[in-house]
This record gives sequence, C-alpha cells and structure tokens, in this order.
Amino acid sequence: MKKRIIALLRVSTDAQDVARQRADLERLKAKFGLSVNRVLELVGVSRTATLDNAQIQQLLADLERPGDRRHRRLGSRSPVPPREAVWPIRRLGQIRR
Repeated sequence: MKKRIIALLRVSTDAQDVARQRADLERLKAKFGLSVNRVLELVGVSRTATLDNAQIQQLLADLERPGDRRHRRLGSRSPVPPREAVWPIRRLGQIRR
C-alpha cells in the first residue's frame, strides 16, 4: 500500500520557483512508493510566515475534522496519526541514498 502524503513546496521570493522541488517530489514518489493527495505550492512566503498562509491554515483545519467532506478529500477517514512524521523533501531525499 502506498503511503499517502501532502506535499508542501515553498520558496521565499517571487524570483524563485518550485520546479526543482516538483522534480524532487516526483523522484521521491517513485523511490518510496508515495501517493500525493494534495500539493500546496507557496511562492513568496517566508519560512516564518508559512503558518499564517491561508492554504496552510485550511490544511490544518481539514486535518482537525476527521470524517467531514474536507478531510475525505485528503484521502483519509481519520486525522493524521500522532506518530506520523512531517519531513522536508530535502531530508526525505537524504534517506537511503
């Protein structure tokens, strides 16, 4: 069974893009058998402003409401298990190279 994930691709400035992160995500999907349920792309959002972003706030709200329509769109009937980790792509890419 593939692990379902939510991908967050973020760059701090409008002069940057998430193309390399998208390519890394595709490579990691194949390597680890991942299924991406949702991709959030934040452009021009600094690390410190990430939690204030509307997309992130919506995601957090969706994850807090197991069983409702928004949560089912994530591909799950229950909230994220507390022992599940959140990994930056750059760290996941360093595992088992």
